[in-house]
Amino acid sequence: MTMFFIVPKGLQLPELKQMLYDRFDSIDFVQAKQDVEPFIHDTSVLNVWSAEFFKQITEGLRAY
Repeated sequence: MTMFFIVPKGLQLPELKQMLYDRFDSIDFVQAKQDVEPFIHDTSVLNVWSAEFFKQITEGLRAY
C-alpha cells in the first residue's frame, strides 16, 4: 500500500520516516492497545499492532 504525504517545508521524507521509526520504538504497544480497546468492536484487529507493523506502513509513504 502506498500512501502520499505532504512533507512540511524544510523536512525531508527520510527524516520524517526516521522520526516515526524512533517514535514507534518508544511506544508501549500493550498500553496503547488497552487504551483503544474500549472503542474497538473486534479487538483482534489490534493483534498486529507493533513497532514493526507501523514501520512497514511507514515504508510505503511517498512525498509529493
